[in-house]
Amino acid sequence: MVANIWLRSGNNSSANNFIGFLEDTLSRFGNKKVGLVRLDSSFCQKEIIDYLETKKLNYIIAAKFTHSIQRLIDRSDFWLQLDDGIEICDKTHQSPIRGEHLRKIVMIRQKIAERPDAAGKMLSLFPEDEAHRNYRY
Repeated sequence: MVANIWLRSGNNSSANNFIGFLEDTLSRFGNKKVGLVRLDSSFCQKEIIDYLETKKLNYIIAAKFTHSIQRLIDRSDFWLQLDDGIEICDKTHQSPIRGEHLRKIVMIRQKIAERPDAAGKMLSLFPEDEAHRNYRY
């Protein structure tokens, strides 16, 4: 369910003034509860995450595919199969930003041989690693 939408010109960051937008949206709900806030990776910013946690809102934000996230994927060794060619793994991760605390990261990978049209990215830090070349994350 979409509660609010804001169409903006292409020369603006989608996260620009997001907190004000969300506050306005929440003020219209009255006593209704927000079940989940879903955001793409452009919203994966300390200020936004801190705000969501302060408001005690459940959220899912696609992580930016930074080197620290790619290293976390590389170190992940317990993947749970959900379906043919789809696996997940969860870890705790602390951003390299000073003052950040541990947060849960859920990683998803798709085996290219079983899902040739799989969306996602390859691990650019490990292009020669045979194990990683078989997946999109």
